[in-house]
Amino acid sequence: YAQVNKAWYRLKQAGKIAHDDLVERLSEAGYTKAPLVEGYFRHNTRNIDFTLVVDDFLIKYTREDDLQHLRDAIGKYYTFKVDTEAKQYVGIHLTWDYIDRTVRMSMDGYIEQALLEFEHSPPSKPHYAPSRYMMPQFGASVQYVHVDTTAILGTDKINFIQKVVGKLLYYARAVDPTMLHAINDIALQASKGTEATLDAVMYLLNYAHTNPNSEVIYRASDMILHVDSDAAYLVAPEARSRAGGYQYLSNADGSLFNGPVLVLAKVIKNVMASATEAELAALFMNGQEAVA
Repeated sequence: YAQVNKAWYRLKQAGKIAHDDLVERLSEAGYTKAPLVEGYFRHNTRNIDFTLVVDDFLIKYTREDDLQHLRDAIGKYYTFKVDTEAKQYVGIHLTWDYIDRTVRMSMDGYIEQALLEFEHSPPSKPHYAPSRYMMPQFGASVQYVHVDTTAILGTDKINFIQKVVGKLLYYARAVDPTMLHAINDIALQASKGTEATLDAVMYLLNYAHTNPNSEVIYRASDMILHVDSDAAYLVAPEARSRAGGYQYLSNADGSLFNGPVLVLAKVIKNVMASATEAELAALFMNGQEAVA
């Protein structure tokens, strides 16, 4: 295990050095990193910018001359391929419509492959929600937190839960944010998983089977950031609440609903004394994210 761990560390360090080396050489050609947004670069004088994930570029430009400048800057040191149709980026399929000014993002086949990997059988009936609904006690003067009393899982099942979380998290962040709150809840309980945690995982996989090919549509806009913030009080273990947020780019008058640039689905660290406090905490967390 120690040998594997050292090898992984060397690979990680080599990747970081290679990435830092690429960033330095881009800087020499006039491409600088944005101060707040990680992985976003723009040229000092030319109308060209791009995002960079490891060694994968997604470039926005208006003149062929600017694109050629970037290709020349990279080509001095590296061999690379250019897809001017931009059909795929970091594993995400992109379908562009330059007339309606939209792009559709999907990851076709990802869920099918994941379900095969986990040997998950189709559910007997469709699952239209990523997690089970916990009905509150309407009219009660005190809402008691739910306590999980089910049996602790063995190491093999805990490893299975962690694999599912790791596999679905990228997909959820990229094209299906409806999964995020369920994945967040499961991830917090994964290391000390119980039968209830495993049941939540199977429910999520049933939801993925019912909705295997999600798609997000982004529309051209005035790029005014809108933030919808919400909170769910006393729904998480240890009497904690969950913050939710949907951040998207719209028009100045707010008339355009768009695909998200960020979906927040996190458990609030502190215990909130009321639903009002939970709402304020969610507003604060969304504000922090909105800065970048």
